[in-house]
Amino acid sequence: MRARPGGAMGAVAVLLFLLALVLVAVSIAFPWYFLNAHTSAAGSSSYTVGFNLGSQISCSTTSSAGCTPLTYSGDGLNSTGSVYGAGFWLGVLELGLLSLVFVLGVLVFAGYARRRGLFRGLFALAVTSLLLLVALNLLITLATPGALRSDTTSASGILAPGPCGSNSSSPTQSFWGSCSSATTGISYSWGAGAGWYFALVSVVLLVIAVLALASYRRRPVSQEELSPSPPMPFPGSMAPSFPYALPAPGSEWSEGSLPGASLPPAYPTCPHCGLPLMDNPARCPRCGLVLSR
Repeated sequence: MRARPGGAMGAVAVLLFLLALVLVAVSIAFPWYFLNAHTSAAGSSSYTVGFNLGSQISCSTTSSAGCTPLTYSGDGLNSTGSVYGAGFWLGVLELGLLSLVFVLGVLVFAGYARRRGLFRGLFALAVTSLLLLVALNLLITLATPGALRSDTTSASGILAPGPCGSNSSSPTQSFWGSCSSATTGISYSWGAGAGWYFALVSVVLLVIAVLALASYRRRPVSQEELSPSPPMPFPGSMAPSFPYALPAPGSEWSEGSLPGASLPPAYPTCPHCGLPLMDNPARCPRCGLVLSR
């Protein structure tokens, strides 16, 4: 079956769905949140922990002592672990939805499935995947400070309620931020990790893809698209009405203009409208002119 017109817009939407799918898969492998502590005392060094979707906390350091990856439950971050555990399953659900959207988009816009219900289902799933990914980003952004505050009321260091002083900002108060401690000489920073930004780019791609679907107009294939060649128009400025459908003398279809064609002899015509008069009527069937016999 031949693809419908407007397929270029559909191809763009399908490509964007594929890119969003890849980026969401990559985002799950990267931290969605980071905490960093940097000190210049006794040689410059920094320590960074990353909160991944799931159960793992990654870490990296410039110190020779190195670091050991942790788990939320093993580090006493049970509330934070619940947030990022829920985020992991939302990410898995998002991957499943985007995979289904991509396959269905290929079927619809490649011309293998032309039912209107399939296009409506594609649009509904695309909007659902967009809203789910937005919800995932908002969950991590809004719930992380509160979860850390619940887990670290008696903690020290970067997770303390005020690592740079009682009145300073901290990860328990804001998703993004930084501060420096005059007492310890340690600078702290925290905020969205690479996974969060990958998901944000996916949100932008899905918004564009959904708008492309919304602007796409489904319509049935026209007769010109189904036919190998367009139908031949009737010659002349006005087609005669039934049953007087024979061409007038001198028209484009006059005797001898079609090779091999056998046309009937020319009939007298109405002097007013030119209609061929086959039965010698008293009045012209077209214009009603009284004819002399």
